[in-house]
Amino acid sequence: MLQRTAIATHRIGALAMAQAAPTPAHAHRWIVLATLMWVAVSVLAGAPTAAKPVCAPSRQASACLQAAVDTAKPGSILHLGPGSYVLDAPLQLTRDDITVQGQGDATVLVRAVTVENGDGLLNLRAHGVTLRRLRVDGQVTEPELLPYTHPAGAPSVLAAPIHGDPMHPLLLRNTSITIHRGSSRITLEEVTIQRTGGYAILIDARYAPVRDITLRRLHLRDNRPHLFGRPGDIRYGSWTGGIHYQNDGRDLDFARHALIGLTVEDCLFERLSGHAFWGHGYGFQTLNQDILVRRNRFVEIGMDAVLIANATNATVEGNQFHRIGYVAAGKPDDLRPAWYPGLREDGADNIPAVAIDTSGLVRHSAYRNNSMVNVNGHCIDLDGFTQGAVTGNLMRVSGREDAFAYTNDHVEEFGGHRQGNFTKGINLSNTAAAAPTEDVRIEGNTLINMGGFAIALNDSQRCVVANNHIRHYGAIYAPIILTHSLRQPRQHHVSRENTITGNYIHFYLEAFCVTEADDLGGGPLPVEGPNYVHGNTCDANTHGEFAPGAHSLSRAAPHAAP
Repeated sequence: MLQRTAIATHRIGALAMAQAAPTPAHAHRWIVLATLMWVAVSVLAGAPTAAKPVCAPSRQASACLQAAVDTAKPGSILHLGPGSYVLDAPLQLTRDDITVQGQGDATVLVRAVTVENGDGLLNLRAHGVTLRRLRVDGQVTEPELLPYTHPAGAPSVLAAPIHGDPMHPLLLRNTSITIHRGSSRITLEEVTIQRTGGYAILIDARYAPVRDITLRRLHLRDNRPHLFGRPGDIRYGSWTGGIHYQNDGRDLDFARHALIGLTVEDCLFERLSGHAFWGHGYGFQTLNQDILVRRNRFVEIGMDAVLIANATNATVEGNQFHRIGYVAAGKPDDLRPAWYPGLREDGADNIPAVAIDTSGLVRHSAYRNNSMVNVNGHCIDLDGFTQGAVTGNLMRVSGREDAFAYTNDHVEEFGGHRQGNFTKGINLSNTAAAAPTEDVRIEGNTLINMGGFAIALNDSQRCVVANNHIRHYGAIYAPIILTHSLRQPRQHHVSRENTITGNYIHFYLEAFCVTEADDLGGGPLPVEGPNYVHGNTCDANTHGEFAPGAHSLSRAAPHAAP
């Protein structure tokens, strides 16, 4: 109707102008009048009308929403209006190339059913599905407390009674969104997920590939479904509450599948008790591929903010991290720094929180241009990271000269036993030994006031540490250390042929700036090298640039060409 009116008005205006044949004196007036008429009718003709919701808000909304999804044709946009859609059964999105779109936080999908067996409240089992401008409320307001011990009482860092499996049914219960095996071209955009049970988003690539997932401008907040700890002291960060991707990865017929293509960008993660974004697998034969985590903010996260696991070509760049390793100690807004201190007296089984963590085997990847302020634990842990680069990152712990942040962020309470600032900077290691840790470049990073070491090369080969800026005030470790574990296979657990050059190091103690630590870990573990340390600037009261191990072949000189 509006289109026909516009066409008719256009014809009438043109006819009137032709018949009137205005004189030059009146021509401008006619042009202005005709233009105004055309603009007015055109705006009226093109005025958008509010899309009719496919279902009205309801206390039992699942049946209507499921019917709308099941009858949708490819290319359909299923609009939801403002209000609460209470889901009394999980939704199954099995139609390809459809969009479910709400009106932002005003459109709320509320969980009112217990979800089990790996399903989510929303289940994506198709190709080309988009969820946009919605809020999902999991209605979990009190965390479940899970002892971090073996059922028989023996200490364990594998989180028994769930036996080290992030896909244990107990942890999956009441997950908000599950992207199931075989799905592809999935987009979540401007979706808020709060008070989730289980995971906010689970990507399950165990038994078939999952491809091309985009998570953009999400807001995950107040997700605290579980806390870990030891008997009588269960108040520490857990695994759940964030985004989790899982494959199997073993060299078995049913297990050679992976997540291929995942982008997480421009999202906000705040006040989560567990990992914010992380991956896991059971083997290293099939790796996940092409994971991009960029321009996100992570604030007040209980465990790891980002954990890249079992992946090749992963990039973590341009993210901001603040108050990592903080959990609620009473009221949800009463967050304090705390990470699981373990059961052993020496704390060897502790599990610090990490801003950017690595697990298993991660190859050909880059962590760059990220900013980390007051991480209670480790800033960048590179356990299993090989043939990649860590560049241009800023890591800083507030000192007493920054009294406001030091007090406001409770830096004096850092550590598993609240011993104060014990934060470690960048740590190379190789626990799983799936491949040698080699050819890693750590360059152009800034590390200020790490309470532990600034950079550690453990079980590292042919790596380069260059042009980093370190201001070190810790009294426990030297700013840069080289060490190894001498585990088996031996060829994967030695530190040799590494180069440390061009770094600026301010170290206030009377000690060396770079050392080979023969006894790190409580025993005689001689570093034989050779490693090459040269061209570093060490100021303050240091003894000098480099202290090699007692039996070392290392040199304070460049690596000579063969």
